[in-house]
Amino acid sequence: MRLCHTLPALLSGIATLFAQQQFAPYDDPRNLPYSPEVHADRTITFRLFAPQAHDVLLVGPTIVAALKGTKALTKDEKGIWSLTVGPMDPAVYSYGFSLDGAVPIPDPANPNVEERRWGHTSYIEVPGDPHTPRDYRPVPHGTLHTHAYDSKSLNAARQFVVYTPPGYELSKAKYPVLYLLHAATQTEESWSRVGGARVILDNLLSDGKAKPMVIVMPYGHVARQMIPAPAAQGRGRGGPGGAGPGGEAAEFERDLLSEVIPVVEKIYRLLPGTANRAILGLSMGGGEAMQTGLHHPELFGYIGAFSGVTNYRADLEKIDHAILNRYRLIWLGCGTDDSLYASNKAIADWMDTNRIRHTFISIPGAHVWPVWHRFLAETAPQLFNGAGAGNQGRIL
Repeated sequence: MRLCHTLPALLSGIATLFAQQQFAPYDDPRNLPYSPEVHADRTITFRLFAPQAHDVLLVGPTIVAALKGTKALTKDEKGIWSLTVGPMDPAVYSYGFSLDGAVPIPDPANPNVEERRWGHTSYIEVPGDPHTPRDYRPVPHGTLHTHAYDSKSLNAARQFVVYTPPGYELSKAKYPVLYLLHAATQTEESWSRVGGARVILDNLLSDGKAKPMVIVMPYGHVARQMIPAPAAQGRGRGGPGGAGPGGEAAEFERDLLSEVIPVVEKIYRLLPGTANRAILGLSMGGGEAMQTGLHHPELFGYIGAFSGVTNYRADLEKIDHAILNRYRLIWLGCGTDDSLYASNKAIADWMDTNRIRHTFISIPGAHVWPVWHRFLAETAPQLFNGAGAGNQGRIL
């Protein structure tokens, strides 16, 4: 009883001390505005406390693509910058703020942050009707696991994330496996966070549209930290083609085959054979997925790229067409506003000309997450259910 009487007084005292405590303006939590605020009409208000800034821009590939450019915020008398945009289509939007032309920063008031190799970015989910594949629903949920390992091939400490479907822990069944690769500057957590792989698969499984599967999301770069190189040397270490014999994609391939896959197959209950193993990726990861899959038809029966870089074309054109047609699925997709659309379409046209069974999907959109959410929702139901689709090109 004495504790019950004492606790309110204690809390009141803590509140008083907090109110009396002196903060530097940048450390005062009372200066943190409400941001982002999604309104009922699907407009969004962004706010940032930056009293000494001269200009603040709303930046980020997804929000810039949706708004057709960067947008300037305006400052009030308290030093709070704000901007209202929209109404926005239901989607996940990545964004950040650039102050006085500096490298963008995440929104300090938003806990939803995509951790990237450089340039962490905030994201906001705008709900609505029709729902997006990534919309959270109250359905049975899978589990995310994080595994650390010491890569002998790269002499580095690394980790990967694994999704297991609902009921995996209570079952003795074996499952097919999808290796799902991220884009440049992203990390092994990108697909499970802003990419929403768990949510998308949970929804598909609940609707009976996909087979239960294990999804492995490895780290796709060689170096963890971005180390810029002199301009004369091109990209910094770890950029595509920049590290080691054959470039970063080759080093990643060795790590995946010699380190990640053996660990995964030891720990998880997986079905054997190419009929139960797929590799897909987006952007840089799309190039890695296609290159690795084309190099190893004995391992992967399903391969594909979402808005993928096309560094694998030389490999593709050297492979016997009969071998290519043994893949159960070759899947390519790209947004029509993406700078990589032409190169992806050219590969699809080459496969058409050479009668290589494949699927090519075009969808309105740029090089952004909402496009890739739809691509994962489109490809997952086609995995592990037979021979896959033949030649076709269509718009979702």
